[in-house]
Amino acid sequence: MVTKLIVLNCPHPSVFTDYTLRHPSQLLKSSHFFFFQLPCFPELMLSINDFKALKALFTSRSTGIGRKGRWLTAEDLEAYLYAVSQPGALTGALNYYRNVF
Repeated sequence: MVTKLIVLNCPHPSVFTDYTLRHPSQLLKSSHFFFFQLPCFPELMLSINDFKALKALFTSRSTGIGRKGRWLTAEDLEAYLYAVSQPGALTGALNYYRNVF
């Protein structure tokens, strides 16, 4: 379905590391990076209860995905959950965080 993916909303790992070293408060704001370093546990925590944690992250007003004031539809959410439920998909998504350092 996808031949190329270019992510524009994530910092380059070296930029992130340099910034964090100069601004220690960023460590707290990015604590999820450290949680995602654990093997297997983040995948388990994000997928239990039919991906309840991801559903909350995707739909929350503070962390959710919005488009010009329009939030995810039930169909959008189902598409995201279907994608991350595929074998290896959640690990692939978390590998960005695992490779930052």
